[in-house]
Amino acid sequence: MKKAFFAYQYGMANAGDFAINIGSLDLLEDYFDEITIVSKLTEDDSQYKTNIEYIKKYYPKINVIEGPFNLNRGNLVLTLKSYIAGVIKYPILLFRGKYRKAVQGSDIVFLNGGNILRCESMT
Repeated sequence: MKKAFFAYQYGMANAGDFAINIGSLDLLEDYFDEITIVSKLTEDDSQYKTNIEYIKKYYPKINVIEGPFNLNRGNLVLTLKSYIAGVIKYPILLFRGKYRKAVQGSDIVFLNGGNILRCESMT
């Protein structure tokens, strides 16, 4: 059984990236028996439910995991709170949990977009 891990699935509000994601899922379904995607959105994001319903409707065999980080750039205080929460969560995610298991259980990992590779700041 061939397994793929895909990070991140963008939301519908980011229509261009969402369309690219959907095309990617169409392609991946042709080559992999099991696909796990990580949403860019967290469960408490207002768009999360709508996006998951869409994915489950058109891709019922794909496993979806909510995003691990909630980046809120509303103002300086909310941004700092988001960054601090991410710094605290990161070591936990790195060494345990569903994200680590999903990545380790996959034959291939697809990173969606260059932001994860940018590394120009603490973000």
